Amino acid sequence: NGAIFSVVSSQYSAVSKMKKSFSSLISLSLVLAYGYYKIYQAPSIRHQVPLKLCLIQANIPPYQKWDEELKKVIIEKYILLSRVAAKKNPHFIIWPETAFPGFWEEEKELREKVLNLVREINTAILVGAPTLERNLSYNSAILISEKGEENFRYRKIHLVPFGEYIPFPRIFGFLQKRFSIGDYSRGKEYTVFTYRFPFVISEFSVLICFEDIFPSLVRKFVQKKAEFLINITEDGWYGKSPASFQHLQALVFRAIENRRYIVRSANTGYSCIVSPWGKIVSELKDDRGEKLFIMGTLTGEIFFHSERTFYTHFGDWFVFICFVFFLLNFMRNKKIIL
Repeated sequence: NGAIFSVVSSQYSAVSKMKKSFSSLISLSLVLAYGYYKIYQAPSIRHQVPLKLCLIQANIPPYQKWDEELKKVIIEKYILLSRVAAKKNPHFIIWPETAFPGFWEEEKELREKVLNLVREINTAILVGAPTLERNLSYNSAILISEKGEENFRYRKIHLVPFGEYIPFPRIFGFLQKRFSIGDYSRGKEYTVFTYRFPFVISEFSVLICFEDIFPSLVRKFVQKKAEFLINITEDGWYGKSPASFQHLQALVFRAIENRRYIVRSANTGYSCIVSPWGKIVSELKDDRGEKLFIMGTLTGEIFFHSERTFYTHFGDWFVFICFVFFLLNFMRNKKIIL
């Protein structure tokens, strides 16, 4: 953009225009060449056998999840979809954020239904569920082994302000009484799930809801050796708007930054699989091509990646250094410094 401006602007000399155009052309060529090289470079796959997984999208209206009369209906819907998914022989089934309609520890009957389902289909399931621990509530992801045993639990770290908690309660506490706002506690551990799949042991991490929009948070999971990432979310709040697709765009960048497959399971929204190069390799849609507010299952395959990218190693230092150079150049042009 700067090069185009310098070419058409009369305030620059012909020599200056030529220099700017040439430097911009070189920079653009280097970026395109690097991108081409990375896209077609042989990936650092740790295991040649792909992991076959199945995403469940039940399309439950968000406000129905806490309706006491609908809890059994909701869990039966997930059980039915999981049985359908199991017929495709996946290694792993993923339920979306807060798929379990109630607190995991309190709903004993519903919890047993889920555990019995896992034993019946003999397939591990990741369940999004609210949890209660030491009088604190969390937005969690629970991994249940094919034996019906809880293996790992991740508690959401980055909560949604005014949605999952009230920031500055002394100032905004009155909102809790007027609106239905959650009272979740913040998780503190960057959990990496370790699980023995039928052919290999792998490590992965879960991002809940909008945690995928924070590059530094996602990077920490990969630094702890997560070989792929799962995003479970509830995008029903957005309605039929572009917001679900806009949310997905952040996920694409996280996949590219860390060179990891990211699997996205939404209660309703846009469920898909994103490759380490930012390509959507599989997506859930119905016969009409609709992707939002539909019910179904999506089966796909991913590979385990162990590569650590420049961003995984160094984070935002490159951007920070670029900003410093820009600031110094700006100050020099404005004659703020010599």
